[in-house]
Amino acid sequence: MSDDEHRFTGMYDECRQRVWAYLVSRAGRQVADEVVSETFAIAWRRLEDVPEPALPASSPARCGTPPR
Repeated sequence: MSDDEHRFTGMYDECRQRVWAYLVSRAGRQVADEVVSETFAIAWRRLEDVPEPALPASSPARCGTPPR
């Protein structure tokens, strides 16, 4: 596995569920599935632009508490 593949896989494993849960709370399951899929496809294509960490500590998806 290349360094890029390893980084992407780690980011995906760490972030996908939290991003999906946040989106479900805001837009529903169907939209969340589509947006998560597209988000990570873009993240793979633009991996060099993804910051470390991928989700900042202040992100609602990271904290698990969506703003209302």
